[in-house]
Amino acid sequence: MKRTIALFAAFLMLIVLCTTAGAAALPAGETPVRSVPAGVPASAQEWEVLRLANAERMNEGLEPLTMFSAMQTAADIRSLEIVESFSHTRPDGTDCFTVLDEVGVNWSSVGENIAAGQQTPAAVMNSWMNSPGHRANILTAGFRHIGVGYTYSQGSAYGAYWVQLFCTGWGCNYTSFEILGELDMTTSVDALGLAGRFNCGEGYCWMPLTSAMCTGDTTANGVRTVTFSCFGLTTSISCGSALQAGDVNGDGEIDITDALLTMRHEMGIITLTAEQLERADVNGDNGVDISDALLIMRIAMGMD
Repeated sequence: MKRTIALFAAFLMLIVLCTTAGAAALPAGETPVRSVPAGVPASAQEWEVLRLANAERMNEGLEPLTMFSAMQTAADIRSLEIVESFSHTRPDGTDCFTVLDEVGVNWSSVGENIAAGQQTPAAVMNSWMNSPGHRANILTAGFRHIGVGYTYSQGSAYGAYWVQLFCTGWGCNYTSFEILGELDMTTSVDALGLAGRFNCGEGYCWMPLTSAMCTGDTTANGVRTVTFSCFGLTTSISCGSALQAGDVNGDGEIDITDALLTMRHEMGIITLTAEQLERADVNGDNGVDISDALLIMRIAMGMD
């Protein structure tokens, strides 16, 4: 599609949404919805808007959007500009999409949503999704990337100002996928706050990883592995350490205590957990009995 045609189509996507702020304006010290992984070029509010937008897209069977640094810079510029002039026309009189050219985004199709006065990411997304034009932008299948801008301006007309810039580039093919953040043994996938970092023609791109993108969450032999699949790419993150046969109490050593625990279980005095039973089964016969206790004792004594 030629750029002139794309530019004409872009003007059809210019949508404005404004609500009175008053006491509903977002406080300057609002607690972030969730932490943003290191290296992601977004505030907590902007990251949450992306998470919510992707949830809406995936509910409709669409691929999620990613952000990259230049798009974020453009959205941040626009969020400051709409404090001065709440319009898709920039304060210098040019249309909003010229900001993408200024920051070096090579786009083929674009769109913009703006809003003001909503207190939270959830509130602004609710406003946009209940407005046909804004909803259409968020659910445009052809869009690949997003820039999310948020500014709070004390004493301004509306307080909180929000921007979504959408685009598709000429060479948006993802070629790598890695996971940013930390995994633990018990936290749910959605509460982990993991990010996906991808590489495409625009360089590094990011998006929140959620259970909707998770294709596997398993724990075996003391190791939890969570797998995500996005854009035809799959990668995993793991935590924990492999269970050591004979280390029944999991203290990192095989000693007489482990042998006694196994023997007491065999005698019906105590009941070992499933994980402890897996460690106690040193002979690998899928059962725990006196032979396992004796083998553990021999290991503890250095005989095996």
